[in-house]
Parts: sequence; C-alpha cells; structure tokens
Amino acid sequence: MSGKIKIGGLVVAAALVLLFAGQSFGQDPCGGTYAGEGLKALFWPNYKIDPQAPGSPTFPCNILNDFESLPYQYQVPGGDCVFLYRRGHVVVGVNRAEKIDGSDEDRYIQMNLVLAPNSAYCKSTPATLKMAHIHTVSFHFGTEKEFIATRENGKLILNCKKYGWNYLNFATMTPGQTTYTQIGFGFKVFGSPDEYGTATQAKVFYGILEETGTLGWRVTPIYEPFVVRVTETRGKKIIEIQDTPHYSTLYQVLGFPESDCPQGEPGPPDNPGLGVYEIPFALILQRLN
Repeated sequence: MSGKIKIGGLVVAAALVLLFAGQSFGQDPCGGTYAGEGLKALFWPNYKIDPQAPGSPTFPCNILNDFESLPYQYQVPGGDCVFLYRRGHVVVGVNRAEKIDGSDEDRYIQMNLVLAPNSAYCKSTPATLKMAHIHTVSFHFGTEKEFIATRENGKLILNCKKYGWNYLNFATMTPGQTTYTQIGFGFKVFGSPDEYGTATQAKVFYGILEETGTLGWRVTPIYEPFVVRVTETRGKKIIEIQDTPHYSTLYQVLGFPESDCPQGEPGPPDNPGLGVYEIPFALILQRLN
C-alpha cells in the first residue's frame, strides 16, 4: 500500500505542485519549453501482477483511456502531454476542454472509483469520490525518485537517499530491466476546483511488452509487501537509516481538501481503514518513432 506519508488534501496538493511544477518543466506540464522527447501513453485495461509468469493474477484497471486502444501522444499544444524529460523522468498530462453543460469536448482519462475490501467512506468524502466512474477534466501522472532494489530474506527493500536522490532515468533502462520509482497522480472533475490524488511507489519494467509486443515501459503498482529504506549521510558517514514497511500499493487513500480520512498509509488488507480505494493500473509508455 502507499508510503507512510500524509496524504490529506493539503499535503497531496503540495506534493503534486512540487512534482508537476518541478525544476525541469514549468508551472503547467502541458505548456512551456521542453527538453527531452515525446512519448505515447496507454492505460491498459488489465493489470497483471507478473506478465512474465503463466497464470499470474489479473485485475481490471481503474485508470483507463477513453478509447481503449488509442494512446495519448505528445501533442503540445493540443491537450496531451506525454513526455520523457532530459533527466529521465516521465510526465503524462491529459487535459480536455469542457462544454458549459459538462459534456465531453475532448479526450479524457476515466477513473473507476472502487473502495478497497473492508473499507468505507470517510465522513468528509465528497460526492465526487463516491461516484463509480469519473471522466476527468484534467489528469496528471508523474514519476520522481529512483529506488535501488535489494532483498533481505526474500523481502523487497527499496533504498534511497534522504537528500541528493536521483530521478529514475527511464532513458537509461536496458531491455529486461525492472526497477522502482516514486509516482504521483492528480485529477480534477467538471464543476469543482479541487484536485484529488495521491503519491506512492511503483514498479517499472522496460522491455518487450506482452500488451503490445513492442519495446516500451510498463508502470504498475507494487503488489508485494516491501520496505522503503531512507539513508541520511553526512559526507561518507551514515547518520541515520529509517525503514518504513508497506503493503501493496494497489490500495491508496485519495487526498482531497478538508479531508478527515486517517492520515498515513492504508492498513493491512483485512483492515485497511477508511477512504481507501483499489487502484490497479498499467501505464504503457512507448517512444513515438
């Protein structure tokens, strides 16, 4: 489940501002001057825990393209912003014009809002987050820091520095490689100024994709329990090592303004807490050429 970070409305909003207004791109990720290359992105309709393993469990995805087989591409100006930046991180932004009556004018990302088993709404959960299906007005997804993965007694450990961490460089990944990154996504809906979203960790595979039969990247939740290990150093001396255990990032609390949902990550699957959603997704990324 998500990292042990506060993901209430204000915290998530601040995190998304930092993520999507980062140093290598402007205030709006779908505007301004870019350094990098365009990509095409497709939210696949099914999330398979391990596509390389026969009989691997599969979930229907809850973040979806409006047209199942039609990818979003780098079309700035024009709505889509799917970009691999020079430092290697990825931003997917899909914005659409909205008619005054709320009907669709352009392309959109669909969110299916499914509560996790044994969860329930918080007292402050807005009506928007109680809908089964949402056609977003804007949707932004971005990758951030790289984790170095190790295992201890079979347990996945994601290692990173407290300061001076690096973005995961998608461009330097080699075919067959699997790694891990911090992600954040946020979305808005018609008629509301609020942004909903979360920040968590994800798994990234680069190679020939089962979904398309071509070379590309697949970004998915981390299904297995894991530990994030943050190391603080001063010079070459280790000052502090902080280990934080996590459950599967398949389950997330969606932050929103004035939320009274419990702060922190969801609990174990049998008792996840309030306001926890099941958000399987499979983001497929490919170069344009």
